[in-house]
Amino acid sequence: YSTASDYARFAQMLLNGGHLDGAQILGRKSVELMMSNHLTHLDPPVNEFSKGEGFGLGGYVVLDVARRGRLGSVGQFGWSGAASTYYTIDPKEQLVALLMMQHLPQGLPGDPPKLSVKFYNLVYQSLID
Repeated sequence: YSTASDYARFAQMLLNGGHLDGAQILGRKSVELMMSNHLTHLDPPVNEFSKGEGFGLGGYVVLDVARRGRLGSVGQFGWSGAASTYYTIDPKEQLVALLMMQHLPQGLPGDPPKLSVKFYNLVYQSLID
């Protein structure tokens, strides 16, 4: 259990290569290892959830944006929680994004639609140079 603020700080630390507020929390190579695909021995090297995602240590790694079916970047890293919580770290865009809904989807009529795809698409559509 934690707060959205603490979760955002954790994600920012990963984006910073293990640094946060002037302190080295994790080693740079540990963060690289976390955010690298570890399914390279599989053919294709993707996870069961998406043909465009591999799996790092503790989260997905985007390998192919088009196959994933939502906006993002190759190398993007993140995960989703059981209660419709999502986070992503995009080193290419220097981006951290969190969505915390605290809803356990039951697949029943009346359940809200899956908002994560819309959320990620809106986040990436809002980027400007």
